[in-house]
Amino acid sequence: MCQFTRAVGSGLLTAAVLLLSVPFLAGTAAHAAVVTASFDFLPTSPLVGQLVTFDATVMGGDAPYTFRWAFGNGGLAVGSTPEVTEIYMTSGTYTVSLVVIDSVGLSSLQETEQVPVSNAPDATPLPAALPLFATGLGVMGLFGWRRKRKAQAIAA
Repeated sequence: MCQFTRAVGSGLLTAAVLLLSVPFLAGTAAHAAVVTASFDFLPTSPLVGQLVTFDATVMGGDAPYTFRWAFGNGGLAVGSTPEVTEIYMTSGTYTVSLVVIDSVGLSSLQETEQVPVSNAPDATPLPAALPLFATGLGVMGLFGWRRKRKAQAIAA
C-alpha cells in the first residue's frame, strides 16, 4: 500500500492507494500504477481569435500516453503529443479538461483549468488634428506654407 498527503484548502487530505498485482504484466518491468497529469496554457489571458497553446505534463504510468482534451467550446482533441492548440472565437470563460491514458490503459483523474477569453481592445481613436499632420498641413506645415507665400509675395 502507498500513502500520500496533499494540501486541500486549509487542511490536509491523506489517501491510501493499493497497488495490485496485474497478471497480464507478469514478466514485464514494474508498472507505476498512478497516472497524474497537469497542464498550463499560453497566453494566460487570450483574446478572441488568438491561438492558445496547451501543454501537458504527465507523471507515472507507462509511455506512450494518449492525451484527451476538451476545450470547453465543443472542440475536442485526442493525440499522442502533450501539446495542442485551440482558437476561441467568442469571449467567455472556458473550462478546459485533460485526461491522460497510459500504454496499459490506466488513466489520470480529469484535470481542469479555466481559460478566460476576452475581446480584443477597441482601436484608439485618432486625434482630430492627426490627419492634418499626416498630410503636411499641421501647425508647422501651415506656418511654413504661410512664410513661403509671404517670401514669394515680397520677391514679386
